[in-house]
Amino acid sequence: MFEQKGNLFVAYDLSNDGKKQSLGKMEKIETDIITINQIKQLLSEGKILNAASIVAFYKALDFHERYML
Repeated sequence: MFEQKGNLFVAYDLSNDGKKQSLGKMEKIETDIITINQIKQLLSEGKILNAASIVAFYKALDFHERYML
């Protein structure tokens, strides 16, 4: 087994201001605002396949249920 590290950012009360990102020439980053219920649905339907993403979303859901409700 190997160790993988990553960052997860959770934000609340987001809005899309329409501004373009300032990215480098080789960068391509797409963002999307989704609800907690949408995350739960994607996970339950098996639409998220990357193991690190699945763990990150479950950690975010756990944080939300422990500290934000």
